Amino acid sequence: TRRKPTEDAVAYNLYLQGRFLIAKETPENAAKAKQCFEEAISRDPRFALAYDALAELYWYLCFGGFAPAKDVSSTGMFYALRALDIDDTLAETHALLGLYRKELDFNWVDVKREMDRALELNPTSPLVRLRYAIGWLTPECRLEDAAAQIESVSYTHLRAHETVLD
Repeated sequence: TRRKPTEDAVAYNLYLQGRFLIAKETPENAAKAKQCFEEAISRDPRFALAYDALAELYWYLCFGGFAPAKDVSSTGMFYALRALDIDDTLAETHALLGLYRKELDFNWVDVKREMDRALELNPTSPLVRLRYAIGWLTPECRLEDAAAQIESVSYTHLRAHETVLD
């Protein structure tokens, strides 16, 4: 059985509020989401999913062009590493760390290791499959394989990831 992400109901509620705000995809809501995640972590410093959410938030800021990659990627990678330090079984976080490794230092050995670990932990995760496609398969020029991964992931599945209760 999977352990509870946190015993603190208020921290978990803040996490869910932050996830909801990220889904609105605006810089203003991203700032509010960041506050929610930081407050959740202040309530429970071992809340791995809140660290993962911050790592993902920084990725979206970079990917969406809301902040320069150099300014936010190191911070995002720090949060991903912190989440995995707490819970090494977070498949989506491993895949996200692989994306950061690709963007920050083109460390292909680490990219491949993180993507493989993510797929080992949860091969059916839509988010893992999407991150694998864009973080590993596309740079390897395996475009047909990348397209197959992306086609297998529906927009609905990705949105469901943002609101799933563990």
